[in-house]
Amino acid sequence: ALGDARVLWRLLQVWCARHPPREIEAAVAAVLKHPGLPPHLPPDALDALPHAPGVYLFFGLNEHPIYIGKSVDVRTRVASHFNAEHRTPRDLRLSQEIHRLEWEETAGEFGALLRESELVKTRLPAHNVALRRRENQVILELDEHARPLLSRALDFDLARLGTSYGPFSSRPAARQFLAHLAADHALCLKTLGLEGRRSAADDGAPCFNRQLNRCQGACVGAEPREDHAARLREALEPLRLPAWSSHGAIALVERNAARFREDWHVFDRWCWLGTVKTIDAARGLAAAAPRVFEADAARLAIRAMLAEPPWPLERVDLGSL
Repeated sequence: ALGDARVLWRLLQVWCARHPPREIEAAVAAVLKHPGLPPHLPPDALDALPHAPGVYLFFGLNEHPIYIGKSVDVRTRVASHFNAEHRTPRDLRLSQEIHRLEWEETAGEFGALLRESELVKTRLPAHNVALRRRENQVILELDEHARPLLSRALDFDLARLGTSYGPFSSRPAARQFLAHLAADHALCLKTLGLEGRRSAADDGAPCFNRQLNRCQGACVGAEPREDHAARLREALEPLRLPAWSSHGAIALVERNAARFREDWHVFDRWCWLGTVKTIDAARGLAAAAPRVFEADAARLAIRAMLAEPPWPLERVDLGSL
Protein backbone atom coordinates (compact mmCIF):
# COMPACT_ATOMS: atom_id res chain seq x y z
CA ALA A 1 0.00 0.00 0.00
CA LEU A 2 2.86 2.39 0.76
CA GLY A 3 4.36 1.76 -2.68
CA ASP A 4 1.00 2.56 -4.33
CA ALA A 5 0.76 5.78 -2.33
CA ARG A 6 4.25 6.85 -3.46
CA VAL A 7 3.41 6.20 -7.12
CA LEU A 8 0.18 8.23 -6.84
CA TRP A 9 2.02 11.06 -5.12
CA ARG A 10 4.59 11.20 -7.95
CA LEU A 11 1.83 11.09 -10.55
CA LEU A 12 0.06 13.99 -8.83
CA GLN A 13 3.31 16.00 -8.85
CA VAL A 14 3.67 15.41 -12.61
CA TRP A 15 0.08 16.56 -13.22
CA CYS A 16 0.60 19.66 -11.11
CA ALA A 17 3.72 20.50 -13.14
CA ARG A 18 1.85 20.17 -16.45
CA HIS A 19 -1.49 21.82 -15.55
CA PRO A 20 -2.40 25.09 -13.77
CA PRO A 21 -3.81 24.85 -10.20
CA ARG A 22 -7.30 25.97 -11.28
CA GLU A 23 -7.53 23.07 -13.75
CA ILE A 24 -6.40 20.57 -11.11
CA GLU A 25 -8.97 21.91 -8.60
CA ALA A 26 -11.76 21.62 -11.18
CA ALA A 27 -10.80 18.02 -11.93
CA VAL A 28 -10.76 17.12 -8.23
CA ALA A 29 -14.16 18.76 -7.70
CA ALA A 30 -15.61 16.80 -10.62
CA VAL A 31 -14.34 13.52 -9.15
CA LEU A 32 -15.76 14.32 -5.70
CA LYS A 33 -19.20 14.96 -7.17
CA HIS A 34 -19.53 11.32 -8.15
CA PRO A 35 -21.21 9.40 -5.33
CA GLY A 36 -19.19 6.94 -3.38
CA LEU A 37 -21.57 4.02 -2.92
CA PRO A 38 -22.14 2.57 0.56
CA PRO A 39 -19.99 -0.47 1.28
CA HIS A 40 -22.92 -2.96 1.22
CA LEU A 41 -24.36 -1.89 -2.16
CA PRO A 42 -23.18 -3.46 -5.45
CA PRO A 43 -21.25 -1.19 -7.87
CA ASP A 44 -24.20 -1.03 -10.29
CA ALA A 45 -26.81 -0.24 -7.60
CA LEU A 46 -27.76 3.12 -9.16
CA ASP A 47 -27.69 2.07 -12.82
CA ALA A 48 -31.35 1.02 -13.02
CA LEU A 49 -32.72 4.07 -11.19
CA PRO A 50 -34.70 6.38 -13.50
CA HIS A 51 -34.22 10.10 -13.99
CA ALA A 52 -37.93 10.47 -13.25
CA PRO A 53 -40.30 11.35 -10.39
CA GLY A 54 -40.99 8.73 -7.77
CA VAL A 55 -40.25 7.34 -4.33
CA TYR A 56 -37.32 5.25 -3.14
CA LEU A 57 -36.84 2.89 -0.20
CA PHE A 58 -33.60 2.01 1.59
CA PHE A 59 -33.39 -1.37 3.33
CA GLY A 60 -31.00 -2.75 5.92
CA LEU A 61 -30.58 -6.43 6.71
CA ASN A 62 -34.30 -7.30 6.71
CA GLU A 63 -37.52 -6.50 4.82
CA HIS A 64 -38.28 -3.44 6.94
CA PRO A 65 -37.24 -0.16 5.22
CA ILE A 66 -34.95 2.14 7.14
CA TYR A 67 -35.70 5.25 5.07
CA ILE A 68 -38.24 6.35 2.43
CA GLY A 69 -37.88 9.46 0.28
CA LYS A 70 -39.31 11.07 -2.84
CA SER A 71 -37.94 13.22 -5.66
CA VAL A 72 -38.70 14.55 -9.11
CA ASP A 73 -35.47 12.79 -10.17
CA VAL A 74 -35.05 9.56 -8.22
CA ARG A 75 -31.60 8.68 -9.53
CA THR A 76 -30.08 12.08 -8.80
CA ARG A 77 -31.67 12.27 -5.36
CA VAL A 78 -30.53 8.80 -4.28
CA ALA A 79 -26.99 9.56 -5.50
CA SER A 80 -26.99 12.78 -3.48
CA HIS A 81 -27.36 10.77 -0.26
CA PHE A 82 -23.93 9.31 -0.94
CA ASN A 83 -22.24 12.42 -2.34
CA ALA A 84 -19.29 13.31 -0.11
CA GLU A 85 -19.91 17.05 -0.55
CA HIS A 86 -23.50 16.92 0.73
CA ARG A 87 -23.50 14.18 3.34
CA THR A 88 -25.42 14.94 6.51
CA PRO A 89 -25.08 12.91 9.73
CA ARG A 90 -28.25 11.04 8.72
CA ASP A 91 -26.83 10.25 5.27
CA LEU A 92 -23.67 8.92 6.88
CA ARG A 93 -25.74 6.60 9.09
CA LEU A 94 -27.79 5.45 6.10
CA SER A 95 -24.62 4.70 4.14
CA GLN A 96 -23.50 2.32 6.87
CA GLU A 97 -26.90 0.63 7.27
CA ILE A 98 -28.21 0.29 3.70
CA HIS A 99 -27.88 -3.10 1.98
CA ARG A 100 -30.34 -2.69 -0.89
CA LEU A 101 -32.81 -0.21 -2.36
CA GLU A 102 -36.12 -0.20 -4.21
CA TRP A 103 -38.04 2.51 -6.04
CA GLU A 104 -41.44 3.27 -7.56
CA GLU A 105 -41.91 5.67 -10.44
CA THR A 106 -44.77 8.20 -10.51
CA ALA A 107 -46.06 10.58 -13.16
CA GLY A 108 -44.99 13.66 -11.20
CA GLU A 109 -44.20 15.26 -7.87
CA PHE A 110 -47.80 15.27 -6.61
CA GLY A 111 -48.04 11.50 -6.91
CA ALA A 112 -44.61 11.09 -5.31
CA LEU A 113 -45.71 13.18 -2.32
CA LEU A 114 -48.87 11.11 -1.87
CA ARG A 115 -47.04 7.80 -2.18
CA GLU A 116 -44.21 8.86 0.15
CA SER A 117 -46.72 9.89 2.82
CA GLU A 118 -48.61 6.60 2.50
CA LEU A 119 -45.50 4.41 2.56
CA VAL A 120 -43.97 6.19 5.56
CA LYS A 121 -47.15 5.78 7.59
CA THR A 122 -47.64 2.11 6.67
CA ARG A 123 -44.01 0.88 6.61
CA LEU A 124 -42.75 3.06 9.53
CA PRO A 125 -39.09 3.46 8.50
CA ALA A 126 -36.76 4.26 11.38
CA HIS A 127 -35.25 7.39 9.84
CA ASN A 128 -38.56 9.09 8.86
CA VAL A 129 -39.55 10.18 12.35
CA ALA A 130 -41.44 13.39 11.43
CA LEU A 131 -43.77 11.84 8.84
CA ARG A 132 -44.58 8.69 10.84
CA ARG A 133 -46.82 10.24 13.48
CA ARG A 134 -50.15 9.57 11.83
CA GLU A 135 -51.87 8.43 15.03
CA ASN A 136 -51.06 11.73 16.78
CA GLN A 137 -52.64 14.10 14.25
CA VAL A 138 -55.68 16.01 15.51
CA ILE A 139 -58.48 18.23 14.21
CA LEU A 140 -59.79 21.26 16.09
CA GLU A 141 -63.52 21.95 16.35
CA LEU A 142 -65.55 24.46 18.35
CA ASP A 143 -68.44 23.41 20.61
CA GLU A 144 -71.71 25.32 20.97
CA HIS A 145 -69.96 27.81 23.26
CA ALA A 146 -67.05 28.25 20.79
CA ARG A 147 -64.66 26.37 23.06
CA PRO A 148 -61.95 24.38 21.23
CA LEU A 149 -62.24 20.60 21.15
CA LEU A 150 -59.53 18.31 19.79
CA SER A 151 -60.16 14.91 18.21
CA ARG A 152 -58.06 12.37 16.30
CA ALA A 153 -57.80 13.16 12.60
CA LEU A 154 -58.34 9.47 11.77
CA ASP A 155 -61.76 9.65 13.49
CA PHE A 156 -62.80 12.88 11.77
CA ASP A 157 -66.46 13.09 10.76
CA LEU A 158 -66.54 14.22 7.13
CA ALA A 159 -69.86 15.96 7.80
CA ARG A 160 -67.85 18.52 9.81
CA LEU A 161 -65.96 19.79 6.77
CA GLY A 162 -66.26 23.56 6.58
CA THR A 163 -66.56 23.99 10.36
CA SER A 164 -63.33 22.32 11.55
CA TYR A 165 -59.70 23.43 11.56
CA GLY A 166 -56.29 21.87 11.14
CA PRO A 167 -54.84 19.38 10.93
CA PHE A 168 -52.24 19.61 13.70
CA SER A 169 -49.42 17.13 14.22
CA SER A 170 -50.41 16.43 17.85
CA ARG A 171 -52.47 17.71 20.78
CA PRO A 172 -49.50 19.61 22.27
CA ALA A 173 -48.89 21.24 18.87
CA ALA A 174 -52.54 22.32 18.67
CA ARG A 175 -52.47 23.78 22.19
CA GLN A 176 -49.24 25.61 21.42
CA PHE A 177 -50.83 27.04 18.29
CA LEU A 178 -53.84 28.25 20.30
CA ALA A 179 -51.52 29.89 22.85
CA HIS A 180 -49.74 31.81 20.08
CA LEU A 181 -53.11 32.70 18.56
CA ALA A 182 -54.29 34.06 21.91
CA ALA A 183 -51.19 36.24 22.23
CA ASP A 184 -51.48 37.57 18.68
CA HIS A 185 -55.25 38.29 18.78
CA ALA A 186 -55.85 39.19 22.45
CA LEU A 187 -57.89 36.05 23.05
CA CYS A 188 -58.73 34.64 26.46
CA LEU A 189 -56.68 31.69 27.69
CA LYS A 190 -59.44 30.50 30.02
CA THR A 191 -62.10 30.59 27.33
CA LEU A 192 -59.78 28.64 25.03
CA GLY A 193 -59.33 25.99 27.71
CA LEU A 194 -55.61 26.65 28.06
CA GLU A 195 -55.90 27.70 31.70
CA GLY A 196 -57.89 25.47 34.02
CA ARG A 197 -59.35 26.75 37.26
CA ARG A 198 -57.63 25.70 40.47
CA SER A 199 -60.69 26.19 42.69
CA ALA A 200 -64.23 27.62 42.63
CA ALA A 201 -62.79 30.95 43.74
CA ASP A 202 -60.95 31.20 40.43
CA ASP A 203 -64.17 31.27 38.37
CA GLY A 204 -64.19 35.04 38.01
CA ALA A 205 -60.43 35.54 38.08
CA PRO A 206 -58.70 36.99 35.02
CA CYS A 207 -56.59 34.80 32.79
CA PHE A 208 -52.84 35.36 32.54
CA ASN A 209 -53.17 37.32 29.29
CA ARG A 210 -55.76 39.62 30.93
CA GLN A 211 -53.30 40.42 33.69
CA LEU A 212 -50.82 41.49 31.01
CA ASN A 213 -53.49 43.54 29.16
CA ARG A 214 -53.34 41.01 26.28
CA CYS A 215 -56.92 39.74 26.64
CA GLN A 216 -60.06 41.75 25.97
CA GLY A 217 -61.73 40.28 29.05
CA ALA A 218 -63.95 37.33 28.15
CA CYS A 219 -62.74 35.68 31.36
CA VAL A 220 -64.09 38.49 33.57
CA GLY A 221 -67.17 39.45 31.51
CA ALA A 222 -65.59 42.54 29.94
CA GLU A 223 -66.02 41.08 26.43
CA PRO A 224 -69.21 39.25 25.39
CA ARG A 225 -68.59 35.57 24.68
CA GLU A 226 -70.21 36.00 21.24
CA ASP A 227 -67.65 38.65 20.30
CA HIS A 228 -64.80 36.47 21.54
CA ALA A 229 -66.17 33.54 19.51
CA ALA A 230 -66.36 35.65 16.36
CA ARG A 231 -62.79 36.85 16.76
CA LEU A 232 -61.62 33.29 17.38
CA ARG A 233 -63.29 32.01 14.21
CA GLU A 234 -61.77 34.85 12.21
CA ALA A 235 -58.30 34.05 13.56
CA LEU A 236 -58.75 30.35 12.78
CA GLU A 237 -60.08 30.93 9.25
CA PRO A 238 -56.77 30.23 7.42
CA LEU A 239 -56.78 26.72 8.93
CA ARG A 240 -60.42 25.89 8.22
CA LEU A 241 -60.94 22.62 6.38
CA PRO A 242 -63.03 23.71 3.39
CA ALA A 243 -66.28 22.04 2.48
CA TRP A 244 -66.22 19.66 -0.48
CA SER A 245 -67.63 21.54 -3.46
CA SER A 246 -68.17 18.61 -5.84
CA HIS A 247 -71.19 16.30 -6.01
CA GLY A 248 -68.99 13.22 -5.79
CA ALA A 249 -65.45 12.03 -6.25
CA ILE A 250 -62.96 13.80 -8.51
CA ALA A 251 -59.70 12.74 -10.14
CA LEU A 252 -56.58 14.86 -10.36
CA VAL A 253 -54.84 13.62 -13.49
CA GLU A 254 -51.05 13.92 -13.58
CA ARG A 255 -49.25 13.31 -16.88
CA ASN A 256 -45.62 12.81 -17.82
CA ALA A 257 -45.34 12.92 -21.60
CA ALA A 258 -41.61 12.19 -21.58
CA ARG A 259 -42.19 8.91 -19.70
CA PHE A 260 -45.54 8.08 -21.42
CA ARG A 261 -47.20 7.90 -18.02
CA GLU A 262 -50.57 9.06 -16.68
CA ASP A 263 -51.76 8.76 -13.06
CA TRP A 264 -55.33 9.33 -11.87
CA HIS A 265 -55.38 10.42 -8.20
CA VAL A 266 -58.94 9.97 -6.91
CA PHE A 267 -60.34 12.06 -4.02
CA ASP A 268 -63.69 12.46 -2.30
CA ARG A 269 -64.21 14.99 0.52
CA TRP A 270 -60.43 15.39 0.72
CA CYS A 271 -59.98 11.64 1.29
CA TRP A 272 -57.46 10.06 -1.07
CA LEU A 273 -59.08 6.91 -2.44
CA GLY A 274 -56.01 5.77 -4.39
CA THR A 275 -54.11 6.23 -7.65
CA VAL A 276 -54.87 4.29 -10.83
CA LYS A 277 -53.95 4.38 -14.52
CA THR A 278 -57.29 4.74 -16.35
CA ILE A 279 -60.57 6.55 -16.10
CA ASP A 280 -62.45 3.26 -15.72
CA ALA A 281 -60.29 2.29 -12.75
CA ALA A 282 -60.86 5.77 -11.30
CA ARG A 283 -64.62 5.24 -11.58
CA GLY A 284 -64.21 1.93 -9.78
CA LEU A 285 -62.39 3.60 -6.89
CA ALA A 286 -65.01 6.33 -6.71
CA ALA A 287 -67.76 3.72 -6.47
CA ALA A 288 -66.23 1.30 -3.98
CA ALA A 289 -63.24 2.69 -2.06
CA PRO A 290 -63.75 3.55 1.63
CA ARG A 291 -63.53 7.22 2.64
CA VAL A 292 -60.86 7.57 5.35
CA PHE A 293 -59.63 11.05 6.23
CA GLU A 294 -55.83 11.23 6.25
CA ALA A 295 -54.49 14.64 7.20
CA ASP A 296 -51.39 14.83 4.99
CA ALA A 297 -53.18 13.62 1.85
CA ALA A 298 -56.02 16.05 2.55
CA ARG A 299 -53.55 18.92 2.89
CA LEU A 300 -52.03 18.06 -0.50
CA ALA A 301 -55.46 17.84 -2.15
CA ILE A 302 -56.55 21.20 -0.73
CA ARG A 303 -53.37 22.79 -2.02
CA ALA A 304 -53.84 21.20 -5.44
CA MET A 305 -57.48 22.26 -5.82
CA LEU A 306 -57.79 25.57 -3.98
CA ALA A 307 -54.33 27.19 -3.98
CA GLU A 308 -51.81 27.77 -6.74
CA PRO A 309 -49.98 24.44 -6.83
CA PRO A 310 -46.70 23.88 -8.66
CA TRP A 311 -48.15 20.73 -10.24
CA PRO A 312 -49.84 20.67 -13.68
CA LEU A 313 -52.95 18.65 -12.80
CA GLU A 314 -56.19 18.22 -14.72
CA ARG A 315 -59.35 17.93 -12.63
CA VAL A 316 -61.98 15.42 -13.79
CA ASP A 317 -65.36 15.27 -12.03
CA LEU A 318 -66.14 11.56 -11.65
CA GLY A 319 -69.54 12.22 -10.12
CA SER A 320 -70.93 13.44 -13.45
CA LEU A 321 -69.47 10.65 -15.62
